[in-house]
Formats: sequence, structure tokens, C-alpha cells
Amino acid sequence: MRRFFKRLQRPLRVTMVALLTAVFVGGTLGDAALAQRRGGGGGGGGRSAGASRSSGGSRSSGGASRSGGGGAASSRGGSTTRQGGSVSGSNRSASRDRQQTQDRDRQQRQDGSGQRQDTRDDRQGERQDTRGDRQGDRQTNQGERQDTRDDRQGERQEGREDRPEERTERQENRQENRTDRQENRYDFLDDRYYGWDDGWWYGGSYWGGYYPPGFWLVTLTTTAILVDAATNTYYDNGVYYQEGNGGYTVIVPEAGVSVTTLPEGFITTPVGSTTYYYYLGTFYIQDPATGNYVVVNAPESAIVPYVPEGYTKVQRGGQEYYVFGNTYYLPYYESDQILFRVTYI
Repeated sequence: MRRFFKRLQRPLRVTMVALLTAVFVGGTLGDAALAQRRGGGGGGGGRSAGASRSSGGSRSSGGASRSGGGGAASSRGGSTTRQGGSVSGSNRSASRDRQQTQDRDRQQRQDGSGQRQDTRDDRQGERQDTRGDRQGDRQTNQGERQDTRDDRQGERQEGREDRPEERTERQENRQENRTDRQENRYDFLDDRYYGWDDGWWYGGSYWGGYYPPGFWLVTLTTTAILVDAATNTYYDNGVYYQEGNGGYTVIVPEAGVSVTTLPEGFITTPVGSTTYYYYLGTFYIQDPATGNYVVVNAPESAIVPYVPEGYTKVQRGGQEYYVFGNTYYLPYYESDQILFRVTYI
């Protein structure tokens, strides 16, 4: 039993020594921390006191040493106080810097806010100007459209007012044209017509008078000219001759033959927009390029005051027609004067 307790005492002593050592060290460290908080010098004093304890010196000596350490701590405390003042000044400077930075940030934010407000105001003004411009454009366009409508209305009104005048002018022109044609026919009859007698045309300056188609001559006058070599056709003073059988036969000319002049006594007869020239049963138009007179087929509805000798009369549908060459003429009376209208049947 004793052996057991002896064995047990040895580890207990070791444990107790370890605990005491830990308590001592913890106390020493606590004093050092307290002294350091009081001014930084107390730590030295604490260590001196500890040294006194560890060396076995008297407590008064340790106390004196601690007091001396306290004096040192006090001396260092003065230095610490000066350092604390420097730290306090640094803190105030940092605070001022932070305040200035905050002020600058706040000013920058205010400036940015002002710029954004200016930008918004500018955009608002631009939008307002754009709306005003658009409104002005719309009003201008409306005014122009109204002017255009007014102009068109005025033109239509003027057109309506002019149309009766134009109709009157056209009627007057038609009447004048009818009058002119009538006067031309009367002039022809009065100035050129002397009468027919057995196929002879009196009053004209023709060689030997007028010969109807089919009449044969032995010779021609020296004024006769060849107008179509292919058919040996000659022209003399409005009459056409074809050479053959040892002489010359009066013929109705084919379309396409042209002469440079027409004899005295021709008349004009308009049909539509074309002016035709008529002489002794032959119709002509004038070639604008050469000025020559070209033989054409008789135009339908053309009106002439006479049909040359050599015509025949035929009945078609109870109506009598005069036929000269291959042309049919319908006779009718106008102001007691007989006239002839070209008709195709």
C-alpha cells in the first residue's frame, strides 16, 4: 500500500509543480500587461519585481524597484502623452482629409446632378422645339394644301366658265368653216363656171376644150409632160393622157402620180383635218416635203360643185348616183345649187 502511495506521490508532485509554474507565469504576464496599459514602463518594473522575487530579495526592495519602475513608467508616460498628441493630430488631419474628400464627392455629385439636369433641360427644349417645328410644318402643309385646293377650285370654276365660251367659239368656227366652204363653192361657180355643152368646157384656157375619159387624140401640145414613164402617162393642163395605138387616150389618173402645179380653176375641199384639191374629177393633196400635188383616191364625204363630163348615172337603192371613173357622187341641193358628195357604196 505504501508502495502504491509512493508511486502515486511522484506524479502528483510533478503535477503540482506544473500548476504552480503556470500560475506564476500567468501572474507575471498579467502584471506586465497592466503595466504596459498604464504607460509602458510598468512592464520593466514588474519584471524587476519579479526578479527580486525570483532572487529571494525583500518585498520592500522589490517595492522600491517597482516604485522606481513606476517612475520610469511615469517618465515614459510623458513621452507617451506627446506621442498620443501626435496621434490625435494625425487623426484630426485624416478626419479633415476624409471630410474634404466627402465634400469633393458631394460637390461632384451635385455638379453631375446639375449637368444631368441641364442635359434633361436641353433635351426637353430640343423635343419642344422639334414639336414646335413639326406643328409649324403641319400648319404650313395644311396651308399649302388649302392653297392648292383653292387653286384647283378656281381653275375648275374658270374652266366651267371658259367651256361655254369655247363651245361658242367652236360653233362659230364650224359655222365660219361651213360659210367659207359655201362661199368657195359659190366663187367657183360664179368665177369659173360658164356651162357645159356636149362635153366641152367653155370659159377655160384649155387646148381645144375639155375631153372626157376615153377620148383619143393623134398628138399632144408641146406643153404636155411625161409624168409616169412606166405607163406612158402624160399631163397637160389638168388632163391626163396615155400613149398607145398610135395616139393618146384621155384617162383618169392612178393614185400616186404627182405634178408640180395645178391649173387655174381648182378648188379646195377640206375633209376632217386634211385639205384636198379638186380639178376635173381628180383629187390631190400637197406633199409638204416637195410642194408637189399628188393624185389620191377620192376622199369619202368630200363635196364638190360639179362632176366632169364623162360620168354615168346609176341607181342604187332607189337613189341616183353620178359615177366618174370609179368614184360615186351623190347629188343634192343646197340653196338652189346642186352639189355632189363623194360616197362609197
